[in-house]
Amino acid sequence: MEVRSGLLLKCGCCGESFRTWEGYINQDQDDGYGICEPCQAGIMEKYNTDMDVAAMVIEQSLKPENQAKFRAMEPDDRRQIAAQAILDGTLKMTFVKVGP
Repeated sequence: MEVRSGLLLKCGCCGESFRTWEGYINQDQDDGYGICEPCQAGIMEKYNTDMDVAAMVIEQSLKPENQAKFRAMEPDDRRQIAAQAILDGTLKMTFVKVGP
């Protein structure tokens, strides 16, 4: 759901206040909260990294001739296949807390 631009929200990620921009897409946050642009970029970067790792796992499980085809695909296409494999339960992703 698109939100009007200029609306003042508090970022549910970093806590900073921000104004929505044209094309801002509402996230699943409590009223008065959203995700600011820098945090959205960080979340997307983390997602892409995670899906790249998942795609490498998929690639390693393929036959050599299919590995080359998979490697030749656009990164976004490989990420989409990885995400679908996780959603389908074909690939399991586990998150581990690192540090204190």
